[in-house]
Amino acid sequence: MDVFSLFSFRQKKQRGEVPDVFQYTTLPHELRVQIVQTWRAAIGRNRPNDAQRIPHSRQYPSGTVYVPAVELIRQARGKFALNEKGVTTRDVEIELAEYVLNEDDVELVLDAVEAIFGLALEKFGDWERPFWGGDATATSVSEGVTRLNKWFRLHGVGFEMNSGRIIRVDSQFLHATAVKPALTLLQSKKLAGANKEFLRAHDHYRHGRHEAALTDALKAFESTMKAIAVAKGWTLVADSGKQVKEDKATAKVLINTMLQNNLVPAFSREQLTGTRLLLESALPTTRNKLAGHGSGVNPRTLDAATALFGLQAAAANILLLAGSAGLSK
Repeated sequence: MDVFSLFSFRQKKQRGEVPDVFQYTTLPHELRVQIVQTWRAAIGRNRPNDAQRIPHSRQYPSGTVYVPAVELIRQARGKFALNEKGVTTRDVEIELAEYVLNEDDVELVLDAVEAIFGLALEKFGDWERPFWGGDATATSVSEGVTRLNKWFRLHGVGFEMNSGRIIRVDSQFLHATAVKPALTLLQSKKLAGANKEFLRAHDHYRHGRHEAALTDALKAFESTMKAIAVAKGWTLVADSGKQVKEDKATAKVLINTMLQNNLVPAFSREQLTGTRLLLESALPTTRNKLAGHGSGVNPRTLDAATALFGLQAAAANILLLAGSAGLSK
């Protein structure tokens, strides 16, 4: 039985008590406990003596996830150990669990969550079941990530694990209809560059680096159009009809190329014209005026609302263009 099918969870869902408005400054203790329980169900408890995967089986040593995860967080924090005494322990999973349960800084806790689940996904994400499958709570790592995201959602905490990264979720509707589908689409090998840039944009946004977030979101948008042109064998052309090399292509040239090659059906041309105006005025211009050049004498501050607009607009347009081009894994 899945924990979310229990009576109390069903009742909360029926009463509409699952929040749509998120907060980002607090991780409730109950949620922290559930995060630890989730990784234990997906990865298992630490087995310090295990060094190798058992041959010819689907068993694997949990230590191959916990050890590098804890070492990564120790280095990020500049500490020999994550506990208050600063003394290394043999059971690194306990050390990590205590850190997640007790650390006050939300961003640092999320770093640890990203490390443990991200490394587990890299190593064992496609495995059907962990080797302790007799445990009624056991899940695969991929199922564990799904459960992790449900816990975030249930507690009204605006973060989600996607593509091995923790990203910030501001609007559940826009995230579900634009950002998340775009992240899924960007898993295509043809869009690997755009995927890295878009994930990096979300990392910047989560840490309050708004200019960098906008810049990388727009790079992802441009990289998507370049990938489409390469996949289709299209020549990049300016409004004048002059051919442009890929490394010299501006957003305006890329958008013009998409439209010149009728990427969407003819009956959508009016909609495309409006989309083109949006892309040229909102995305590239925003980058060029705010994030693409020096700030001059008076330092500028790119506010969170503008950065969020850039992320969501980039996601929507990546989805439109790459989806219309039929780029998939």
